[in-house]
Amino acid sequence: AAAAPAGGGSALIGERRAPWTETELALLSKGSNKFPGGVVDRWGRIADFINVEVAKLQTESHGRTADEVIAKTRDLRKELEKRAARQR
Repeated sequence: AAAAPAGGGSALIGERRAPWTETELALLSKGSNKFPGGVVDRWGRIADFINVEVAKLQTESHGRTADEVIAKTRDLRKELEKRAARQR
């Protein structure tokens, strides 16, 4: 299971989700490659990977959950699809 951020909640600031840092986005990409589709608990493992690596770097992190990793991956995929459609 995915590790919850300190305090046990999701990465919320007030009532909205915290924005993703450049470091977290880079680790999301790396984690997606490290844990490809079909890996058991893929999204939880990617969230754990992001949180552990950010802690190692001692940079700002919001403690991402598996649900946030899934949502951000979908957002990024949609952005890429839009860009590709505009280039056609």
